[in-house]
Amino acid sequence: MTSTFAMPEDIQQLAASGDVAAQEWLADFLRNVEQHSESAQWYTQAARQGSATAQYNLGWAYFHARGVTRDYAQALEWWRRAAEQGLPRALGAIGRLFEHGHGVVQSFAQAAQWYQAGCDRGDVPSHWFLGRLYAQGHGVAIDRAQAIAHFRYAAERSHRSAQYSLAVALLEMGTQATVQEATAWLKKAADHGHAASQYSLGLIYLEGGALPQDAQVAAQWLQHAASAGHADAQFALGVLYYKGQGLLQDTDKAAEWWARAEEQGHVRAQRNLLSMNVQSSNSLSGITLQEVDAPCAEGPYWAKTAA
Repeated sequence: MTSTFAMPEDIQQLAASGDVAAQEWLADFLRNVEQHSESAQWYTQAARQGSATAQYNLGWAYFHARGVTRDYAQALEWWRRAAEQGLPRALGAIGRLFEHGHGVVQSFAQAAQWYQAGCDRGDVPSHWFLGRLYAQGHGVAIDRAQAIAHFRYAAERSHRSAQYSLAVALLEMGTQATVQEATAWLKKAADHGHAASQYSLGLIYLEGGALPQDAQVAAQWLQHAASAGHADAQFALGVLYYKGQGLLQDTDKAAEWWARAEEQGHVRAQRNLLSMNVQSSNSLSGITLQEVDAPCAEGPYWAKTAA
């Protein structure tokens, strides 16, 4: 409970007396120690007194069901109030509701308008959101240049998913300069724990070309992504264990990682596990790097940006 954490007594007294700044400080503190129910209560008090940031955070509490019952209508209401006070990130948050049809009629066009409004006010996530729509042609015409421009804006401001998306777009362009830049962005995001970037780096090191081929380094990056729950990385790491590529061969560990991927619905992992049950492990066939890389061949790199 909150009594185990060192909250300044004067902050609690100020919050109880109605001080908005103290209420928000207390709500932030409680959220960070995962006391979400009490956090939502303090956000509610500050939001009702007109704090735009508390309104935004209360919206996220309703969106993610943190301390309150999930309620997209309430999320929209509080985000609208924050947006009306000029909080840029609330605009992008509303766009997400329209993009995914949460509590509103799904509309990519409406989402694009909200994201654009967020971009116009410098909201970094809105640039990534809008870039994805331009990459996929959802609500706007497909426009690679616009997608890259929005990804780059957010990437340069340390948005990790935008760094990944920009790297994917640059890889698709395929020139030596863009590939080199792409790997630099992947490394930047991967170093900060972005699992999709770690997975992509792993494949690049396996294949060689853009970076020197190095199966051991590939295995390290795939291990990071797999441990973070990335299903394709779990499958790929299982392949490396099965083949003894970049690490010691271990069919038991291969099966363990395929089982984790299977739990997330990974079809190829399921097939390999079934095959292991009916064949001796040394005769198991069809486990190749091409299988690991197969998803990347399903469409343009730059259109695959939702990470």
